Amino acid sequence: MFRKMMGIIVLLGGLMVGSVCQAGLYDNPTVAIMPFQNKVPYQWDGFGDRAGIATEELTALITDRPDVFQVIERIELQGLVDEQSLGMTGLVNPDTAVEVGNLSGAEYKIFGAVTNLSAKSNTMALGALLGGMVGSQDSVTANVTIRIVEVSTGRVVLVGQGKGTSKHVSAGAATDGGIIMVGSTGISEEMAFNAVSKATKDAVNGKEGIFTKMGVNKGKKH
Repeated sequence: MFRKMMGIIVLLGGLMVGSVCQAGLYDNPTVAIMPFQNKVPYQWDGFGDRAGIATEELTALITDRPDVFQVIERIELQGLVDEQSLGMTGLVNPDTAVEVGNLSGAEYKIFGAVTNLSAKSNTMALGALLGGMVGSQDSVTANVTIRIVEVSTGRVVLVGQGKGTSKHVSAGAATDGGIIMVGSTGISEEMAFNAVSKATKDAVNGKEGIFTKMGVNKGKKH
């Protein structure tokens, strides 16, 4: 009987803690946005800092909603921990969120990662004879994950996921000297930038975004 009662007490206690943690997320808490992790394969090294793009995009989106979160300025975090330390694995790991969060005064820390960046090219021919039209479509797809961690417990209380695609279409003509294309072809850094930017916005305001899951998405189109 005693064990049964203790079990019920523990269960109720867990539910109460969960409710408090979840409720705090809706009370306009102070948050710190940590640098995104870049989990994209090395072959994309020539296309700039995708993690930096995502961090800047997320910071802009969160800062634009002071009714949801109060954001600690990055310069304030830099005053507590030097810039090199902010980029170390330990400080972008939820396991150390309590320690760093206590220093910054943040109630929640927001972590993110660019988890995928893939490219695809398709070529279409219209007409088999010389002079026929040739079309080419290049696309880059990015995936982003965002996690909100409660500083006092180190618990991940909310996860958002987003996907973004950037496309470029070019056209040309088949001649006896080969194929002449009009405009640029192939994957560009701009396409990678746009795909990551769109994926980050989707991870905030999209179907699986953090604002959508919180019920605070105003339905803005980005």
